[in-house]
Amino acid sequence: MEAKVAQVVEPDKDIVSSVISNVTVAVTDPQSEDQGNYANKGKISVAFVEFGKRNGKSTRDVLNRIRKAITGSVPGAKLSIDQKTAARQLKKISVLN
Repeated sequence: MEAKVAQVVEPDKDIVSSVISNVTVAVTDPQSEDQGNYANKGKISVAFVEFGKRNGKSTRDVLNRIRKAITGSVPGAKLSIDQKTAARQLKKISVLN
């Protein structure tokens, strides 16, 4: 899954500051009360450079391409793609079995 996300963001690597994968640990939303460890969950976060350095590129377009690329790619898994609004927008892709 991480390789697939990396491939999707490659054309826009000039606006991507990091791609981070977590499995089991730190896979829940930091704002949620549930901070347990889950062997059946994973998370990939894509962080973008600040808005002023994106040269007009849309992070929403990148998110939509990620959504299209991974939807249905893991049979039986529930995939969730969220967007956080902040100066450095994070896109989170959760894989739940």
